[in-house]
Amino acid sequence: MHFGEGERKEILEMKGRRATRFGKPLLGIMALFAGLILVGCGLKGPPAPPEELVPKGIKDLSAIFRKNSVILRWAVPARRGDGSKLEDLGGFEVFRKEVGPEEPASLGGKEEKGINDEEGGGEGELPSNLDEETSRRWQRMDRVTVPPYTRIARARIEEPHPIQLEERVATLVDGGMDLSPAGLAYGKRYRYYVVSFNHEGLYSKISNAAEVSISPPSKPPSDLVARSGDQKASLYWQPPAENIDGTGLTDLKGYNLYRSSDPGHYPSTPVNQGLISENLYHDTGLTNHQKYYYIVKAVKGDPLLGEESEGSSEVEAIPTNRIPPSRPRGLNGMQGGGFINLTWEVNPEKDLLGYYVYRSTSPKRGYRRLTPQPISYTTYTDRDIKARVTYYYMLTAVDNASPPHESEFSLEVSLEVR
Repeated sequence: MHFGEGERKEILEMKGRRATRFGKPLLGIMALFAGLILVGCGLKGPPAPPEELVPKGIKDLSAIFRKNSVILRWAVPARRGDGSKLEDLGGFEVFRKEVGPEEPASLGGKEEKGINDEEGGGEGELPSNLDEETSRRWQRMDRVTVPPYTRIARARIEEPHPIQLEERVATLVDGGMDLSPAGLAYGKRYRYYVVSFNHEGLYSKISNAAEVSISPPSKPPSDLVARSGDQKASLYWQPPAENIDGTGLTDLKGYNLYRSSDPGHYPSTPVNQGLISENLYHDTGLTNHQKYYYIVKAVKGDPLLGEESEGSSEVEAIPTNRIPPSRPRGLNGMQGGGFINLTWEVNPEKDLLGYYVYRSTSPKRGYRRLTPQPISYTTYTDRDIKARVTYYYMLTAVDNASPPHESEFSLEVSLEVR
């Protein structure tokens, strides 16, 4: 890794301090050797500060724990350290370490040394740019509890995998749960840093620190039940009481409900806009007679970024209209030459299939249906009539449910054929 100018000075000072143990002659030899190098290279002035060449340090690194992985995001730098446009971004390196219980909180964006690659390295050295109080806290720490950083990703812009780049935002999913104990573990806290580099391999300053705690997700809700209604489904379930590791669940925040028309395959966005606080939900605006599938997940921790449990068992619902239409109104009859014509008002139901027409020769009883199938219009002509007979008529309305629901009878009308 290339060093910044400040780091070069620290290294030279460290070497100088070590050299005093062997006397001033060694310092003189080192100075002469350095002078020969400068002359040999033909340098006529001090080198340009690296800040003018390297990418600007990243300051918006964030980390959240979701689905047994830590998701890291940061903005892709567009400027160099001196503010000029960055046109030679080479890539990124991402580092992680477990934060010990006695270790102070992150350094608030200040550089921290002791970052090593995956092949290991020494313990972190004390940063030189800390304020006096923070330095004292670091010096008092038991350094054995501070493991070195591990490089978990290095990617170039041309081939960014495993880092994803989209609209100048970089995303890395640290799925270290699969690597335990070498990777992530429940009950631990981790700190992340990221550095960028240019095509020449010169590194930016270390980013701000992003820390995240790894807690086990809860067990999924149980006993999910669905009850179908008219254009809706009502879901009920039992809340979980434990985390997946058997520890008590103390920070349950709510639930997310997922719906699909394809069993076993669900979208990433739940049905509910905000967390469901109770163990029931009424899903409305559905299409009757269409099959829907549901699962529910428990959410613990932060209500916005909290960890979801695995999905519950799957249930299905088929919304059905169980309420019959209102009875038809405004039935009237008129006798013509050898026929009786009936008219009535339109029913208001959106799922109306049509009407049945009934006739009798006795009031309030003995009715027979004249229409084998529901008719969709609001008129009916009865031509099967005889003179000097009084006919009685009533209507019902039916919906498009399967089987259909039939309304109560309309008011009765009667007409005498002369």
